[in-house]
Amino acid sequence: MRRVSPNPVICAFFCAIAAMGLSVCVQNPVDLKGFVEDDKVKEIAEQGQGKVILVQPDGNGDGGSEGIAGNGKITGLTKDKYYMIERWNEGTPPGQLPGADEIQFVSAAGACVGLEGIGRLNGTEIKTGLANNNIYRVTLAESLPKTNFNHTNEDPAKKYDGLITLKYTDAETSMTLTGLSGWYVIPSESPSSPISISGSIPQLKGAGTTTDYVFHTSFNAALDRDGFYELQVIIETDPSTTTNLTVTLTAYVNPADGTFTWGGDPSGNITWSENPNDQTVSVTVTGSTFDASPAPAWYYNGKSLGATLNNMAINTYNSTAGLTDEEKIDLTAANKRYEFTYEAYIGGKLFSAPFTITIGSKP
Repeated sequence: MRRVSPNPVICAFFCAIAAMGLSVCVQNPVDLKGFVEDDKVKEIAEQGQGKVILVQPDGNGDGGSEGIAGNGKITGLTKDKYYMIERWNEGTPPGQLPGADEIQFVSAAGACVGLEGIGRLNGTEIKTGLANNNIYRVTLAESLPKTNFNHTNEDPAKKYDGLITLKYTDAETSMTLTGLSGWYVIPSESPSSPISISGSIPQLKGAGTTTDYVFHTSFNAALDRDGFYELQVIIETDPSTTTNLTVTLTAYVNPADGTFTWGGDPSGNITWSENPNDQTVSVTVTGSTFDASPAPAWYYNGKSLGATLNNMAINTYNSTAGLTDEEKIDLTAANKRYEFTYEAYIGGKLFSAPFTITIGSKP
């Protein structure tokens, strides 16, 4: 029997496959833009280009990096948090850093910067300043223990790890720090250089301010991964002199026991005025990652006022058909108290906390 060469068979096979492919292409043209932006195509392309390398946790689950390694980026981080990032050169063992230039921090925009550029992360990834095949470890800032800071006039009920609320009379004073000598501190997103700690934060901000302070061990010391902390200092507004109530509330949520509390004062005061246009109300919430749906919102009298409690929201509520004068929010009513409720979901579970606005007396 004559032997048949395999070459024509193979050729015919692939020609048939090509013809089938061409027929499909003729009937359903490929959208190039859609192809390039396809998630699977992106994944394959990134695998071919390489990734950054993240330090993995030890046998006890400790020492690993936050985030997910990607092509020139680290994803999967938490919004509105502070991060430190360490880099290892080739041949440098984990746990040892050769110099200060290998310790950096993350800006609000997700870039690797010095301590002076640190900010609460706006998104969920570090996307500037990383190189594929370099080893990194991303560390989340911890709350500064309340045993490490104190103020002469502090209220113990308004002091937590990582947070303290002071009276408006304590503006422009100092905060005493213990156990942090030789560390560096900086108000976040400040153009100033880090300050070496000698026993205190030398001067706090004015009344009605909320300031984050970030702490890190000396750049010349051996790396201590426990030496990266944050502290938020809230100084209350003088209730007797302002017609503006602008407050950013920090939400503290404990999913384990279902509690939801405010880091600062759960109330605000506004001076009485016969003209509500002279009064500005703006209460926003930060500090926790809530479910996108249902969206977090303020409520009064069982009706939603939206994500920010402000004059517009109050006016919209007051225009609701069928409300009586007693049910409306009247900012010109002296000595009046209005209690609002903030509701948000985490993992499908509802959390809520109240906030009270008090209008002052007529002069």
